[in-house]
Amino acid sequence: MRNIILPADLAPNQRYKVRQLLKALRPYDQWEEWVKSDYCFLSPLEIKLVEGYFVCFNIKDLSKRVGINTSRISHDLNAVVDKLDSWEHYYRQWQADRLLIQAGIDAAPTKRAMFLHRPLFAHGMPSRLYYILRRFGQTFYEVLTNRPMKQLQQLEGMGAISWQRLVVLFQQNGCADLLH
Repeated sequence: MRNIILPADLAPNQRYKVRQLLKALRPYDQWEEWVKSDYCFLSPLEIKLVEGYFVCFNIKDLSKRVGINTSRISHDLNAVVDKLDSWEHYYRQWQADRLLIQAGIDAAPTKRAMFLHRPLFAHGMPSRLYYILRRFGQTFYEVLTNRPMKQLQQLEGMGAISWQRLVVLFQQNGCADLLH
């Protein structure tokens, strides 16, 4: 993110939140490009909250701006900080891949490859399905390496609705052939 100038009248709790976000964002020196890429693991709402917070510096004002209650915004911003800290290696992978592609050494990844290697939580699936799959890996590639698709369908908690949601995700991302 670009340089941010803190207002002098920020309350201590606001200063803490800003510092926390800035510390988590420090490695993301190409923020504007990264959030537009398929590698970005933040949801559009999470991006909007981070960028909006640096306009308002206040959760109450941000709440009015985006139409979400303050407790949810506070929770979501904390979750963003955790994601940024925990998943920085995906950002670093994006940087490396981008350099290789720009140098003509590598080709851009396919939609299928991006789908299989994106973190599970970045797919926007229901919590129940996420936690069922998360036991076997952090990406669909890891999950499928650890469990064949047929076994996934028979996992405890994998009901018809969750299974259908998974099937649709795979079909939308050019991976329908992996369902068999």
